[in-house]
Amino acid sequence: MNNAYVLYANENYFDLVSVCAKSIRTISKLPIYVYLLNSDKQVEIENIITKRWDCDIDIDEDESMYVKTLENDNYYVNRGSKRIYRLIKERPLIVKDALKYADNVAYIDCDSVVTPYIDRIFELFNQHSFYPFFTDGIYDFLMMNGRGGASSFEDLSTTLEAPACKVLGINQYTRKKYRTSNLFVAGKNCIDWLEEWYWMETNPKILNDPEYYAPFQDETIANCLLWKYNFQDGLPYVYTNASLDRIDKVYNELGFNGHDRLISEWFKLPSKKENLLAFHGEKRIDIMEQMIEKLKNII
Repeated sequence: MNNAYVLYANENYFDLVSVCAKSIRTISKLPIYVYLLNSDKQVEIENIITKRWDCDIDIDEDESMYVKTLENDNYYVNRGSKRIYRLIKERPLIVKDALKYADNVAYIDCDSVVTPYIDRIFELFNQHSFYPFFTDGIYDFLMMNGRGGASSFEDLSTTLEAPACKVLGINQYTRKKYRTSNLFVAGKNCIDWLEEWYWMETNPKILNDPEYYAPFQDETIANCLLWKYNFQDGLPYVYTNASLDRIDKVYNELGFNGHDRLISEWFKLPSKKENLLAFHGEKRIDIMEQMIEKLKNII
């Protein structure tokens, strides 16, 4: 089968998506498609195809698209920004377009640095599936700004996804787990699902108030669509939220014991070394470059 990777970003994230692509190319020989929103820049790395993707992401708002952390110079996207939502909602269509060039594509968030096991992501995917395989989430229920969570699977009325499920007429009581959209694999059989994902993202109520209906943006809506069809399969837990300082801690101190382990808040480890496919969440270019060097020979 013909496999490839797909990344995307706007011009503000050009350096970030370039170094993420470099981390994949350091490990893998598979094609990499980088989509740049409304930009003609090119990623100058071997066997990387850069494509311009035109879309309307402009909207008047006072909110910043990015927020810096207090602990260091890293930053994260402002999930309350309507502009960010308009950027991220393009994900299903970009993945669909990439499937013109490959039978299966693995999407990876551009603030990721991959490990030498990254090509294994395609082994974990059922190429006959009619829906993408998303990775297991860290938690079963998420919270944001005092909303969300659930005491059990018997009462889901307070979950972050409840408003979107109500608008879209979805029974979320089929849910067994929450999945994240920072790494996932889709095949040619998934095109109808990807189109419906985008259609749901652009529901007028959701588009006008993404902070309420889609607090984790495309990921919120993807989970709703999985529950709609009672799709339960997916990738195991295959990443960790970590930076340079945690690489040695992961491989030399904590190790792997055959079970997914929550080490601390938002820091979880996969069951085995071969399932750790990427370190996610770093946006400082110099740190990502150091991570690439450190992870080259981690096998």
